[in-house]
Amino acid sequence: MDEKKENKKGVKKAAGAVAAWVKGHKVVAVIILALLLALIGLLIFRHVKSSEKKTTAETETVTVERRDLVQSLTLSGTVESGAAYSVSSPLMDVEVKQVNVKVGDTVQKGDVIAVLDDSELRENVSSAQKSLSSAEKKNSQDISNAKRSLRNAEEDEEVQTGKTSKDVKTATSQYNKAVKELNSLKSKLTSAKSELNNAKVNKDRAENNAAADHKTIDEYQKKIDECAAEIAKNEKEINSGVAPDGTAHPEETEKELREKNTELWAELHQNENNITSYKSQPQVAQRLKTESEAQAAYNSAQSSVSSLEETIAETKKKVAALKDAKEKAVQTNEETRRTTSRTVEEQENALSNAYDSASDSLEAPNKELRKAQKDLAASQVVAEANGIVTAVNVKPGDKYKGDAIAVVQDDSSYRVSASADQYDVSSLAVGQNAEITITAADMTDTEGKLIYVGSTPMVSETGAVSTSGSSSSAGSSGGSGANYRVETVIQEPSKNMRIGMTAKVVVTVWKKNNVLAVPDEAIRTNENGENYIVVVNDRGKKRNIDVKYGMKTDYYSEIIGDDVEEGMKVVVPQFGEDGEELDGDTEDISTEDSEE
Repeated sequence: MDEKKENKKGVKKAAGAVAAWVKGHKVVAVIILALLLALIGLLIFRHVKSSEKKTTAETETVTVERRDLVQSLTLSGTVESGAAYSVSSPLMDVEVKQVNVKVGDTVQKGDVIAVLDDSELRENVSSAQKSLSSAEKKNSQDISNAKRSLRNAEEDEEVQTGKTSKDVKTATSQYNKAVKELNSLKSKLTSAKSELNNAKVNKDRAENNAAADHKTIDEYQKKIDECAAEIAKNEKEINSGVAPDGTAHPEETEKELREKNTELWAELHQNENNITSYKSQPQVAQRLKTESEAQAAYNSAQSSVSSLEETIAETKKKVAALKDAKEKAVQTNEETRRTTSRTVEEQENALSNAYDSASDSLEAPNKELRKAQKDLAASQVVAEANGIVTAVNVKPGDKYKGDAIAVVQDDSSYRVSASADQYDVSSLAVGQNAEITITAADMTDTEGKLIYVGSTPMVSETGAVSTSGSSSSAGSSGGSGANYRVETVIQEPSKNMRIGMTAKVVVTVWKKNNVLAVPDEAIRTNENGENYIVVVNDRGKKRNIDVKYGMKTDYYSEIIGDDVEEGMKVVVPQFGEDGEELDGDTEDISTEDSEE
């Protein structure tokens, strides 16, 4: 109790001392109080702001959604013709007589661009024709002589072998006639066998078609047979007066058996009538008739085949005998022919040599004539295809040295030539789709397709590698570096297009449809370099889910993970003024919370 009183006295004493000091130092006391209040206000303000940022960070989320992701690359280029070619002639050192075009002219395939001096060329053609004609006349005479010698040898052979040859012809004729007869019989046999096969098919088909009819008739017949057997059994019992077990039966039993037989006879006759009635049905009668006729046709075809096989066997013997006769006639004629045939063979070789010699002797003059005619044709320099003349390099009176006379560019098709830098070219490939915009031709997003992607850097006329950047895309490193030529064909050119116009080409590098994606800023990376997202449920509980990157665009990225689901709310990380993440600490959702 005394201690408490002492404490109170101490506090009062201290308060009195402070009050006395404030009285004596009023200005200083006011300044100190103002500073304390300002410091307290600042601390309260920062605490409120920090709380607001944390609240915002905790509630700012994005949704995992299915999207179509597209990555494109934009190139700048120039419109060029689909093809260009130089008009030239293989002739050299000849005078240019005419030039029929000028720059800007439109030409069609076959139009004469220029005419070269052909006076000497015409003389060359005339001289070559004369040389060829002379060689052809000599060859014709040599071949005619060789043919005459061969003909004489063949006539001499025919005279000397006249009689024996006649015997051979007679024997051969008889043999050939017999062979012809045999072949005819074989052909008939083949036809007969085919008919037999067809007849069998028809028979089998008719039998199959009538099978159900026979089954029905057989069922009626079976009932008839059963009735007959039952009647016979009953008649036997009636006549013997003895039951099946050996005992005598009374008169009542005999009466019952006779009544039973009467019923059985009625049933038997009814089934007989059923058979007659069934067979009389038009369709049934037709099937049974078809079956009978098919069986008869099959039997007839079998007989024909057997007869032909016997005749062929006899004819083969006849052919063998006539073949022996022919071989004997040939053997008799052989000795006479051997000598004359040797002469004929020699003359045939001589004729063949004459033909070969003629062909060889004509090769040189023909070649000379073709060259002279080709040179003469080359004096008329023509357009190889339709197009516009973009350069004319000669004039009348010039001595032509073999250079390009003119340059023609095809104006029926167009392409855009552009360049891609070293960081973008690896993502381009022939066949990729593109959208082409040519403002000067009023063309917007016209369809195109890549037809060429350079594998080596573009080189200027001075031999230097081109390094001027002309492409842009997400992820492009930019800066100077080697550029690669890219060509895009325009699917539907506009009539307003002109060669040399500037074009923008947007190439679709890749496209992936219906993937789970979020803005790239929502994906985090931990200290181990692993990617994850922070999801929050309806109660504000958070948890981390491991993910992997799939396709990426400038803003959205595909996320892949076993636990990723469409519709999840993903927290977007927020950072304070000091660069630290405001919602860096996450509270993992428990298993029970997750299930709920």
